[in-house]
Amino acid sequence: LGAGGDSRYIRWADQDDNTDWAPTSINQAGDIKLPGKGSIMAGRRAQAETLIWTDSDLFSIRYIGGSFIYQAVPVGAVGAISRRSMGIVGSVAFWMSRRGFYMYNGFTEAMDSSLGDAVFSDLNENQVSKVWCEVRQEFGEITWHYPSASSEECDKSVTYNFEEGFWYNNTVARSGGEDRGALPYPVAFSPDGLLWRHEIGNSYGGETPEATSGPLEIGQGDRVMHIQSLVPDEKTLGDIDISLLSAFYPTGSEVTNGPFTPTNPTDIRLTARQIRLKIVQDQPGWRVGTLRADIEAGGER
Repeated sequence: LGAGGDSRYIRWADQDDNTDWAPTSINQAGDIKLPGKGSIMAGRRAQAETLIWTDSDLFSIRYIGGSFIYQAVPVGAVGAISRRSMGIVGSVAFWMSRRGFYMYNGFTEAMDSSLGDAVFSDLNENQVSKVWCEVRQEFGEITWHYPSASSEECDKSVTYNFEEGFWYNNTVARSGGEDRGALPYPVAFSPDGLLWRHEIGNSYGGETPEATSGPLEIGQGDRVMHIQSLVPDEKTLGDIDISLLSAFYPTGSEVTNGPFTPTNPTDIRLTARQIRLKIVQDQPGWRVGTLRADIEAGGER
């Protein structure tokens, strides 16, 4: 990629001979000049094609045989934000551009992200070349690590769960890594140069694991909700504490209700227009399913 100093020029060697790059009538060496403008960012091998990202487009390189060998087909008018901002899961490619998240599965489409605004409004534009993509296939996750506006290194991340179809974010600083495969656990480097094994043990660098949801509303947020109780769905009761952050307006101040130690059911009794659910670890090894709530809809006010 970028052969001869040309940022859109691709060359390949003869089959089974990586020393023969000169095209002739009896070998399969060759070259392609990608149409359009912009520079090649990266290439990735998919199941039935090779995908090439520039900073403005996506191309599919397909084997056609004959004297041309390969053909470059434009399949998306949106490029990659960095050279490591893409990941392949089976026949599907995911990547981060300068204006959103995209996927390719025979055709290119934008991914609706509930966290897109939060990411792109807090992105260090001078350090976007450090954005990198991590695939955790075991959990159906693809994560983009990026430098926030106040950092020169990747200190935040956003994850798309492609099996469940939802998004979540994180503040663990990682500058590069690899999914499990050659090694039994995923590994990743922190910006200070330490190599971490992931998905093992209960050490969190002195931090207490927690998770907070986005706002939960009744209808379009036009009704007041009366929450009487919660019915937990966790591996072992007492492994976590639950708090509800309630507010009457999206821009209003939040009130913290709790923390509550879950029981069956857990009495809450609060009134609000919207709430956020916060879970904090009490004991390592906790696992939470779908919480249910006893909610009554109030008036439209």
